[in-house]
Amino acid sequence: MNTDMREFFNKSDIIAQPKITIAVTDSGLGGLSTTADLMRRLRGNCPFSQVRVVFFNALFDNVSGYNRLNLASEKIRIFDAALSSLHSRFSPDIVLVACNTLSVLVEQTAFFKTAGVPTQGIVEAGVRLMVQALHKRPDARIILFATRTTVESGEFSRRLQQH
Repeated sequence: MNTDMREFFNKSDIIAQPKITIAVTDSGLGGLSTTADLMRRLRGNCPFSQVRVVFFNALFDNVSGYNRLNLASEKIRIFDAALSSLHSRFSPDIVLVACNTLSVLVEQTAFFKTAGVPTQGIVEAGVRLMVQALHKRPDARIILFATRTTVESGEFSRRLQQH
C-alpha cells in the first residue's frame, strides 16, 4: 500500500478495523482502472483482514454528464444524491473519488459534511505528484488537461500556489 493511502487510512482511524468496505466512485468508467490498481495494491500489502472494494459509477445520465450542467449547485446536488445512494446500498467505511470533476465538488456535498464517512478526492494526490515533479525539475512546466468543472473550480491552481 502506498504512503498516501496509508496516511489517509491512519488519519481516518480506519486502519484499526479488521474488515472494511472501500467504495471508489467516478462519473465514468476511468475509475475502474483506479479500482483495479487499488485491489492489486491491497493484495500485495493489506493492513486489513477482509476488504470489500466496490466501484460505483456516479454518472447520472448516459447522454450527458456533470460538465454539461451549467450550475455548480446542480452538479453538487446530483453528486450528493449519488453519494447518498452509494452509502445506503453499500455502507462504505471509506469513499475514494477517482475523478477530478467529482473531486472538486465532493467537499461541497451534504454527504461529505454530514455522513461521517471519510471521503478523499484525487486532486490533492495529483497536486502532490506535480509538486514533487517540480522540485526535481524546477524549470519544468505542467499542462493539465481537465474538464470545465475542474478548471472553473480553480482547485489545482489554488492548491499548487499553497505549495
